[in-house]
Amino acid sequence: MCIMTISLFRKSIRSVGNLFSLKFKVLANWIYKLSLEGTFARDFKLINQVNGASGSVMDNIAEGFERGGSREFVQFFSIAKGSAGEVRSQLYRALDRNHITQQTFDMKTIRWANHEL
Repeated sequence: MCIMTISLFRKSIRSVGNLFSLKFKVLANWIYKLSLEGTFARDFKLINQVNGASGSVMDNIAEGFERGGSREFVQFFSIAKGSAGEVRSQLYRALDRNHITQQTFDMKTIRWANHEL
């Protein structure tokens, strides 16, 4: 019975992991498209940083789920959370540099914070 419970738990974790990974895939794609527009497209260092961090979020979630161990899952999820903080910080810089509008920033970051991507 215990082995079956663990197996079901792992399957449910995988589906949650896929959901999180897909949500952050949407974010990463949005950021990539956004970085191709206007003055943002010429801020190469910021583009590399924000695209790298947004990809790192979903990569670390996926890797944590694939590892199979609960300690590793927590570790990689923690790393992903840190990368999400980097993305938020970089979007603030994009806003401060007038690469994005306040409306664009608010729309995405509020939805992201509320897990509504």
